[in-house]
Amino acid sequence: SLHLFAFGYAGGVWAKWCAAWQDAPQPITLHVAGNPVWQSLPHGLTEHGGAAKSSLHVCRQDFVPQSEFDRLLQQHDVLIIRGEDSFVRAQLAGKPFFWHIYPQAEAAHLDKLAAFWHTHHRHAAPTAAVQHAHQALSNELNGAADLTHPQRRQHWHTLLDHLADWQHSARAWQQYLLSQSDAVSRLHDWLQTRNRV
Repeated sequence: SLHLFAFGYAGGVWAKWCAAWQDAPQPITLHVAGNPVWQSLPHGLTEHGGAAKSSLHVCRQDFVPQSEFDRLLQQHDVLIIRGEDSFVRAQLAGKPFFWHIYPQAEAAHLDKLAAFWHTHHRHAAPTAAVQHAHQALSNELNGAADLTHPQRRQHWHTLLDHLADWQHSARAWQQYLLSQSDAVSRLHDWLQTRNRV
């Protein structure tokens, strides 16, 4: 069974994604943290934990102390997270993830999101299939696109069929981040460069 972790904002996208997951090629368990996502799910899923003859099972994920959050992320195969701290922790976990970014006026958040994924893809080098499917779903999650059900289902099937490639890309990004020097050293180097000018 594939274990998904969802910690995001309320919205209609969750019901649409659940419909795509219900006929996924493998069993999926969706662990939902917090009320916004939970209350956005179809009542039948939250009441009974899943639909009849469905690949999807839904359960609530209790909040954990901050000191245990990294361990919690490691227990899941795919992460859907929000906020800044969770966003950083997901990257350092080396797991495939989506960022449910906080909406801003005039859709400014979409430029920020696109810039992040552009940098990510340059260093993590996902396969074309993974990048295309992930980008389409990320856009829908964040209100930049509205997919049809067949499109949404196909993109999720692509990611799950290429899960090993997606995981490899996530680990490559993690290693790229860990290979960088720390912030204090970079600030020191920058100041040294300025002093020489």
